[in-house]
Amino acid sequence: MLKSSGFFTDQDKANAANAFEFATKSLVEKKARENIKAEEDKNKPRYVQRDVFIKDSSSGLREDRPKEEKKKDEDDEYDYLLEEDDDEELRSLRERRLQILKEANSKKMELINTRQHGKYVEVEEGAFLDTVLKSKYCVCHFFHNDFERCKIVDKHLGTLCQKYWQTRFFKVNAEKAPFFISKLQVRMLPAVICFKDGVMVDRFDGFEELGGADDFPTVKMDMRLIQSKCVGADLQL
Repeated sequence: MLKSSGFFTDQDKANAANAFEFATKSLVEKKARENIKAEEDKNKPRYVQRDVFIKDSSSGLREDRPKEEKKKDEDDEYDYLLEEDDDEELRSLRERRLQILKEANSKKMELINTRQHGKYVEVEEGAFLDTVLKSKYCVCHFFHNDFERCKIVDKHLGTLCQKYWQTRFFKVNAEKAPFFISKLQVRMLPAVICFKDGVMVDRFDGFEELGGADDFPTVKMDMRLIQSKCVGADLQL
């Protein structure tokens, strides 16, 4: 309120100063709040709505999500699909492996039950040709009943025949098979002859290739037969 003298009183000046200070403080606080809010808005993540949807299996509807959430869900779904692909591939590999094992076991049982694979038996001369023709791989021992080294060979082949079911192991009495003794030019006993598809592919006579001693281990006979490529777990039947 103006006074007649045209001047403010001390009280008026004080009130005016307080009012100005309050107004200034309020303005500063308001500006500060605006600055803080602007800074918060600036740092806040921005979400862009896109046409990417996550399927809700329970309702059949799809829910729109923020970009970050969608990206994570997309990655999870992609990983799941990859896992499904891996599972499918592993399942296919297992099925093929099982099929191979099933076929191998079926072949094994056929050879054991019908062609005496897995056994070491004596075959007469009349059945010799039929024996080497029916089995893809054969190991034949021409022996003499009175020769001790022939008995040693019998022992080792009797063990190996159970290990290599893919190959037919048998022996022929040399005294009772003059035709094949002559045909195969057997001059020394024991004589071990290997056949593939009915054709002789390898042979060794006596113990020279087995170390020369009577007490050689079965593994030495095993290794020598492997060289002939007529025994082995990986033979193609």
